[in-house]
Amino acid sequence: VSAKEAYSPNYSSGTGTAWITSVKANYVFADWLSADAETGDLTIERGPERHYWSVGATAKWKFVTLGLHYEGNDLTTPQCYYTNWCKSAWVASVSVGAPILSFPL
Repeated sequence: VSAKEAYSPNYSSGTGTAWITSVKANYVFADWLSADAETGDLTIERGPERHYWSVGATAKWKFVTLGLHYEGNDLTTPQCYYTNWCKSAWVASVSVGAPILSFPL
């Protein structure tokens, strides 16, 4: 379990200062599989305060990491400029890494 408190003097798109507070929990089932959940608040100087959350799992195989999370927040449609950008959604991620090669100097 971890907690985060962050401050930005100049947040995204000219919205001014921002405070981010969150709590995250992670559970490792095996060396290749873990689950996590996060909840937090974002307070923006020129924007609506929002509560956000995420819950999901991550699987690793060799150099490939796959993630699947369900994420959302409490913004209303008008607070999100009458778009569906802020609705809860499934988010999938794939990342590929490689070991760092070392060469003698």
